[in-house]
Amino acid sequence: MIKWFKKQTFGIKFSLVSAVVIGCLMFLCVGCTILALFVVPYSEPTLSLTYDTPTTKSSVTIVGSTSSNASKVILYSNNGKKLDEVKPDSGGDFMFTKVKLDKGDNAFKVKAFTEKGNSTEKSVLIVLNEAKKKPAEDKQKEEVKETKQEPQPISLSGASQQASDKFVLESGLSIFKMTHDGSSNFAITLLDENGQRVELLVNEIGPFNGSKAVGITMSGTHILDIAADGAWTITIEQPRPSDAPATTNFTGNTQQATSLFSLSKGLKTFEMSHNGNSNFAPLLMDEKGQYIELLANEIGQFNGSKAIGIPKTGIYILDVTASGDWTINVK
Repeated sequence: MIKWFKKQTFGIKFSLVSAVVIGCLMFLCVGCTILALFVVPYSEPTLSLTYDTPTTKSSVTIVGSTSSNASKVILYSNNGKKLDEVKPDSGGDFMFTKVKLDKGDNAFKVKAFTEKGNSTEKSVLIVLNEAKKKPAEDKQKEEVKETKQEPQPISLSGASQQASDKFVLESGLSIFKMTHDGSSNFAITLLDENGQRVELLVNEIGPFNGSKAVGITMSGTHILDIAADGAWTITIEQPRPSDAPATTNFTGNTQQATSLFSLSKGLKTFEMSHNGNSNFAPLLMDEKGQYIELLANEIGQFNGSKAIGIPKTGIYILDVTASGDWTINVK
């Protein structure tokens, strides 16, 4: 009987201990649940940021992460102006893209918020430095400043009808200076290495002392086919100027290429006169011999003007066809 009583007493004690243990565990579970529901949302969110500084880019990306209780993250300027707002993903990650920078120091503030209004703030300082110039860019600028290499003049001479020796012309502007002391036809045709006509340089009767500007489109071997009844000379120049004077007044008395001159971009007026009895046709060309504008194309005496737009500031030349005295003023 006594043994049975002791055995029952032990069982009751064991049951009481088990009940206490189970009760404690249940209390802990409930406590954790309450903590998760009420305490965590009211705590401040964590916040970490990653960004490049210094940088040479005008805009950057700010990457960050925050705790799970953060509902939004806002980017502010240093003076408090709201610049952007993002919502973290399920893992708490977020980013601000294309954040614009000014040269020098750029200060921002990033602030993470919970739904209950708790927040964490961090300051951001990104330095924008001026990008270093690439060596190729510097080299290109130096090449522009350098004086372009000019080919040596080519001198030719003869008497009567003749094909000249072959010579090489580079692409670009060529100026042919010509004289003739005969009394009959003087005509010079420029041909390329395939015998194709490039330009009729002159076609006059009797003595002649003039010049012509020609734009050579392709470098290569050329030849002159000359019709004459007296002694003649030809000098070929290939100017490659880096600058030229701003000449505005030009005069002549026959076919002639003017000296090179500079013009600024924009509206220009060409005032012209001619007292010859044949064709008067001044042609404006650029420093490479490319066509810009035919300013006039008249027969006989002429007194007029033409307004044109100069496409860019640069160096130009006038190739004038005339049979008498002429003047050209640029305004």
